[in-house]
Amino acid sequence: MRRPRRLLFAYFFLRPGRRKYMRPTVAYVDLDKLVHNYNAIKSHVGKAMLMAMVKADAYGHGLLPVSLALARAGADYFGVAAVEEGVSLRKAGINQPILCVGAAFKSSLEEAVENDIILTLYEEGQLGQMQEAALKAGKKARVHIKLETGMNRLGAHTGGELARLARALKKCSMLRAEGVFTHFAASDSANKDFTYEQASIFEQGREILANEGLEGLIAHAACSGGTLDCPDLYYDMVRPGIALYGYHPSDEVINRLPLEPIMRLESRLSQVKEIKAGESIGYGRSFTAPRDMRIGVVPIGYGDGYRRALSNKGCALINGRRANITGRVCMDQMMVDITDIPAETGELVVLLGKSGDEKFDAEDMAQICGTISYEITLGFTARVPKIYYGEAYDGIEQRGL
Repeated sequence: MRRPRRLLFAYFFLRPGRRKYMRPTVAYVDLDKLVHNYNAIKSHVGKAMLMAMVKADAYGHGLLPVSLALARAGADYFGVAAVEEGVSLRKAGINQPILCVGAAFKSSLEEAVENDIILTLYEEGQLGQMQEAALKAGKKARVHIKLETGMNRLGAHTGGELARLARALKKCSMLRAEGVFTHFAASDSANKDFTYEQASIFEQGREILANEGLEGLIAHAACSGGTLDCPDLYYDMVRPGIALYGYHPSDEVINRLPLEPIMRLESRLSQVKEIKAGESIGYGRSFTAPRDMRIGVVPIGYGDGYRRALSNKGCALINGRRANITGRVCMDQMMVDITDIPAETGELVVLLGKSGDEKFDAEDMAQICGTISYEITLGFTARVPKIYYGEAYDGIEQRGL
């Protein structure tokens, strides 16, 4: 790994002057790889606009540094799930359109309008509150209409419900409809039949809106799966999320882009010890040494978001070799088998990333844990500081982000 030229310590007690207290358990985020992934996706989708999905702290990679790097790379829109995420982007100086794809509650509407955050409209009951917030803010509220096409989450059903919503919207002088969208439930599956069923319903909804006088709306539906596999469903804009961070949404997608995971998780051995055959390791004595062994203690645990489900199943990478987890992952520590690996106290431990020819990333970890890579990258807690680096970090660093 190329060592970072510039460092950002995201955890409060790691500010300059206190670095000597830093735990060795750190997440490195390569913003150059982020831009590489963005460019690969942008090249793949051609003329379609790209909304960078940065909700949930940019899928656990850090909202502001990631968003600022993507803004400089040319992202057309940003997608968030909560108004406060959008407000943070505005305060950081991001001027691109920002869509809040989640529900915006009455308490946040005025601030959303003041900060020019586009709201998601999916039922008539929202209109009065949005109109009131826009009047208080003294500016029109921008909205994208969300259609229900099969996800059965937020969204207006097509037919009479959507037509009534459109007519009611047109009566609201302080609301401006700019877009229409939906969300595909299974576009990352090999079988795309349901995705095209959803697309058909989406087209019906767009026609209903056009018949009610709402024409020329920016249309978008494709998340990472649709962005990779369904070029005929790009419409005006795509909304990649996990693909920006270096992972394909599933192993069933057809088009595999040269994506690179942007996060690398590291620590160091805090102790090396020898145990005898028959001795147990960790809580519950879930592992018994089948032979004399050398064990390395690593200062990471489920208190850091490292999954307890990896107990006796996962591994770490040390000196290009796999060191299997022995015993249960503890709150703050775990133990690995280094019997056949030359390693001493202080040795580098790669928890996500590459070491020599070996790789263990969020997809590998997710498979063991029975989940998805999204949940893995999102799961690391604030106790794991993020260190940003790369040419794309130039300029962002000076802002103290």
